[in-house]
Amino acid sequence: MGQSLLRAVAQEWAVAHSNVDYFPSYEIVQNSDRASTWERDLRHVRGEGSTHYELFLRNYLDRRARFG
Repeated sequence: MGQSLLRAVAQEWAVAHSNVDYFPSYEIVQNSDRASTWERDLRHVRGEGSTHYELFLRNYLDRRARFG
């Protein structure tokens, strides 16, 4: 299955279920600056990148918990 199909199915599932959110981690990484996001092998996300995405997710979940 292609990534775009998986993305579409995940979004459809999230819309249909109020207790599900789609976090676009793949899209965030793919659309980030290659030099600052990826290790030299271009297969692994650098530690700083994953820390940034983790912070983004924590803030999103915190906001969702406070505001619904």
